[in-house]
Amino acid sequence: MSPEPANPSIASPVRAPTIPLDPPPPWTTAGHSDPRPWFTRALSGPRVVHDPVADVWHVFRHEDVRAFYRETDDWSTARRLERIPPEERVVRLLTTDPPAHAPLRRFFAHAYRPRRIEAMVPRMRTVCARLIDEALGRGQIEVVSGLAAPLAATMIRELIGVPEADEGRFRVLHATLGRLATPDSPRMSLYMGGSQAEDQRAASAYFEELVARRRVEPKDDMVSDLARIPADEFEGRVDVGALLNEQLGAGQNTTVHLVGNLLGLLHQHPDQLRRVRNEPSLVEGAVEETLRFAAPLQARPRLSARPLLLHGVAIPDGATGLGWIQAANLDPRVFPEPERFDVTRRSPHHLAFGHGEHFCLGAWLARRAARIALETWLARVGDSVLETEEPLAPVADFLVRGYQRVPILIQRRR
Repeated sequence: MSPEPANPSIASPVRAPTIPLDPPPPWTTAGHSDPRPWFTRALSGPRVVHDPVADVWHVFRHEDVRAFYRETDDWSTARRLERIPPEERVVRLLTTDPPAHAPLRRFFAHAYRPRRIEAMVPRMRTVCARLIDEALGRGQIEVVSGLAAPLAATMIRELIGVPEADEGRFRVLHATLGRLATPDSPRMSLYMGGSQAEDQRAASAYFEELVARRRVEPKDDMVSDLARIPADEFEGRVDVGALLNEQLGAGQNTTVHLVGNLLGLLHQHPDQLRRVRNEPSLVEGAVEETLRFAAPLQARPRLSARPLLLHGVAIPDGATGLGWIQAANLDPRVFPEPERFDVTRRSPHHLAFGHGEHFCLGAWLARRAARIALETWLARVGDSVLETEEPLAPVADFLVRGYQRVPILIQRRR
């Protein structure tokens, strides 16, 4: 349901309920390791709540999160640029609203077309087989660094159009989207799309150089597509190097955590791993259930585009909002027994890749890479078990959900 304008003649606004702090929320150290109890509490409470410490408004239910991402006239991603210095404001996919978003998105969508990704499938299978076979020789694999990260790096770099000879010229670094609070700084910190760190600028500079090469000698890749952007096409400064670096980081981030979460969850739920091994047709279901149960991106911030009245609560113009994707994916109104990880679940309604204008461009690539990684694993790996009995530690980012390490003992399938 789309919010109504905040007009007293429509309804008398009520004071926003305060965000629950028991159980501890995801941006605290205590709540970060397992935020699901907090999501369960939030889903049973008011539909919109306010965090007075960070001055952030939150929505949780599946219906409300869908509206949060769909109604760009209510919740703007472009207005995030208001929260960063003017000299750092550049045109990005994640900071443009309609109508400017669609033409910019078209320059990227050509590279992400399903036919192009399907043509990469043999290469994905080769990379997965090589990495798993090397690990089988050792009897152990750390999934994140030993399979997910190199697979994702290879795929996104080839999709973008980075020559193999240039892969060593820069490192892929990820901005922290949601910095954890500390006792000294209890306020949550959200990344709004500001400037890149110094060590990321080298990648942007490299992409600027590569774009210049593609303008002279275009190829069938994303770099060539973006090289065609007219200088005066968009309002604001277009930094093609930054755009490509953003795609490199976002594409890897999603795929790495999806593959890591997939194999991590299956090994934490060995009954589900056995189901998939006995019924290979469940591979796709395992990927989708992983996306629902542990979305790589837990939430995204936006700013209210105007004063809103949401479920009786008045939200001011320019207020920061968070639509909790992971809470929506655990909403019992949509998903029966949402706390159960079930690879046989048939629910196509999860919001792991967002909704509306900003639905993730790389969704097809991430899904395909995860399916191939699991198919290759099942074909080559026999007995496998987590190497540690300790809970798998998540990355230190409350808007991103992924494991730091997933160490697994493996034996070759006979």
